[in-house]
Amino acid sequence: MSLPVIQRASAEEKQVISGEKLPPEDFLAIVRNPPGRRSWASLEGNVTHRREGARTIKAPLRLGLLFTPEQTIAQLDFNNGEIYNIGQMLGKNAKTVLTKKFPDTFKTQLPLYGIEPQDLAMSFLYWDFLREEKGEWVKGQTCRKFILKEKEKNGKYLLVLISSRYFFPVKAAFYTSDPAKTQSPYKTLEITSFVQKDKFWYPGKLRLEGKNWKSMVSFSKLDADENNKRLPTDLFRK
Repeated sequence: MSLPVIQRASAEEKQVISGEKLPPEDFLAIVRNPPGRRSWASLEGNVTHRREGARTIKAPLRLGLLFTPEQTIAQLDFNNGEIYNIGQMLGKNAKTVLTKKFPDTFKTQLPLYGIEPQDLAMSFLYWDFLREEKGEWVKGQTCRKFILKEKEKNGKYLLVLISSRYFFPVKAAFYTSDPAKTQSPYKTLEITSFVQKDKFWYPGKLRLEGKNWKSMVSFSKLDADENNKRLPTDLFRK
């Protein structure tokens, strides 16, 4: 799902159509804007980072999200104070907006972990569609494979594998040029486990890897509900 950190697990919300036969644009439209987008989620945990020749480092993080049919609003609070807001508009001209809630003189730590805020919000799903390639079998899931490109001039490229049954990204690889012209991504992202709580599914762990480094995001506190009720007062931190 768009900014896919939660997915409904109740029987009445399951997709009844098969994603294997859909045209690529129609399949991606469901991934980016699935049914039942009136909800919120809060995920808390930590990230550990290992880099060759350096000690392992660790920091807490929290991700708050609000889903509506028109947009998704996400906030990443990294290491208790390094706060990023990510806005994702939906529709044909989808736009991602990133703002920082700290001064320019603030010494950021998130880049040391090899992570961009948009990675956890999965804004890359809204990059421009270039083509579809032969799918793969990943962790027991039949996945469709897409090549996307960042909208900016000289933007990055993405190879993403998405479950054809659940319309959910499983693994992504980032490239500086078209994957057809290079064999080595500069970074990969993989959801390594999912957790079901009440009527929602959450990503329990995500692994990000680059040359000589690896980061593991683990969520230990998960909460979500429909947003037709009052939102949690601490969903987004000021």
